[in-house]
Amino acid sequence: KVGVIVITVNVITTIVQFVVLISTPQPLPPFLNVIRMSEKGQPIVQQPGQMPPAYNPYPPPQQQQPYPPQQQQPYPPQQQQPYPPQQQYPPPHQQMAQPVVWQPGPLQTDSLFMQKLEHIKNMDISQGNVFLEAVGTQANCDCFPNIYIIGDNDRQIPVIGHPKGETTSTPVFYVEEKSGCCARACCSGHQSLMLEVKHAKPEAHYGLGVCGMYNGHQYTPDTSLPTAMTVERPGWSCTHCNNCCVLMECCRDDMFFYNGPPRQGQKPGWTKENGGYFGRSTMPLYGGCCTPTLHMEAHAPNAKGEYENQITAPFGKMEGPCFFGGFLGMCCPTYFDISFFNSEKKSADIGFLKKRSAKTWSEVCAAMCSKVDYYDLAFKGEKFAQLTPEQKATVIGTVLHLDYKLFENDKNPIEVKNQGNGTSCTFTFCNAYCMGCVLPCCCVLSGQQEGS
Repeated sequence: KVGVIVITVNVITTIVQFVVLISTPQPLPPFLNVIRMSEKGQPIVQQPGQMPPAYNPYPPPQQQQPYPPQQQQPYPPQQQQPYPPQQQYPPPHQQMAQPVVWQPGPLQTDSLFMQKLEHIKNMDISQGNVFLEAVGTQANCDCFPNIYIIGDNDRQIPVIGHPKGETTSTPVFYVEEKSGCCARACCSGHQSLMLEVKHAKPEAHYGLGVCGMYNGHQYTPDTSLPTAMTVERPGWSCTHCNNCCVLMECCRDDMFFYNGPPRQGQKPGWTKENGGYFGRSTMPLYGGCCTPTLHMEAHAPNAKGEYENQITAPFGKMEGPCFFGGFLGMCCPTYFDISFFNSEKKSADIGFLKKRSAKTWSEVCAAMCSKVDYYDLAFKGEKFAQLTPEQKATVIGTVLHLDYKLFENDKNPIEVKNQGNGTSCTFTFCNAYCMGCVLPCCCVLSGQQEGS
C-alpha cells in the first residue's frame, strides 16, 4: 500500500509540473527560430531568448477618414453627434459665444462650408412654404419671403414621421430671403433682397397637407453655426430696371456673393459699390438673345485674405432653352447647361441644372396654384475638382438668381380672374425668352354674365 501511495504522489507531482511548464511562456531554443511575416510583408526572425508576439486575429485599426464617411457608414452621423464629426470643426459654444458680426475674410474661414463644397456633387434645391406661396400667388400679392432647402442627393435620410417611410436628400443649407414686404408685393421677382445661406440640421420632418396640397417637408436651420454666405441683389430702383430687354448697362440683373451673414446696417446694393464679394452672377448685354444666359465670375482673396472690388473675366455660364414654364414646364423637365466660359454653347462641361416637372398630384396642385419650384444641380466628376470653392459657391448662388429672374414672376399654367361683369381664364402654354424679357404664350377665354 505504501508503494502504491508513493507512486500515485509522484504521478500527480509530475502532472502538476507539466501543467505549470506549458502554461508559463518560455523562450524558444536557438535551433527553433521562427520566421514570421510582418504586416508589410517583410520576414521577422525571432532571436534567441525573445518572446513570440501575441497573435491578433483582427486587422489593425485604420486611421479615421475625413468627411464624408465611408459608404458602409450612415450619413449624416448619428443624432448624438453633430454634422460633421466634432473633431473637424470647433464646438458650437466656442463659435457662438458672441453675436455674429460680419468681418472681411476669405471663404476658407468656414471649414464646414468648405467641406460641403468639396464633397457634395449632386444637390437638390427646393422651395419651402408651399401653402403660403399659393396664398400669395392667388391673391396676386407675393408678400411672403422665399425659403430654399439645399440637400445632398447622394445621401438619403428617412423623413421623420412619414407614414410610408419615405426618404429625402440630406439637408445641408437653409436659405432665407430678407427683403421688404412692399418690395415683394409690388416688384415680385425683381425686388431688392438678401439671401442668408445657413447651415441646416441634417433632419427632415413630415409636413402637413392643406386643401389637398402637401406643404412640404419641414426643415430647421442650425443656429449654433455661423452663416455660410450671403447672396445680395440690388434689384429694381430708379436707376436700375428689370423685366426688360437688356440693351444697356442699367438693365443688367446682378447678384453678389460674400461669406458670412448680411452686413449690419447695409442695404442691398452696398456690396456692388464697396466690394468685398468673392463671386458675382450677371446677365450679359442682350441677355444671350433667345437663350437665357447668366455669366458667373469668381476670384480668390488677396494676400491679406480680403476680396477686392474687382470685376474679373467670367469663368462659367449658365444657358437654358428659349421656351420654358407653363404647361410645358409642368409636364416636362427644363434643363440649363453649366459650362466654362470659353467652351462651346451649351457644352455642359461643368454640369447641368434640371428644373423638375410635376410627378405627383400634390406637385401638380402646387404648380397650378403657386410659384414653388424644384431643381436638381449636378456637377460632372472630372470637372468638379477643377473648380475653386469660390466658383462652386457662385454656381449655387447663380441657381437662386435664375429662379428669381425667370420663375418668380412667370404665369401659372391656369389663372382665373373676375373682371367686372365677367370671368376670364388664362391658359399659359409656355414662356418665351427674348434678350432678357420673359413673354408668356397663352390663350385667354372670357365670358360675361347674362344680362350684361
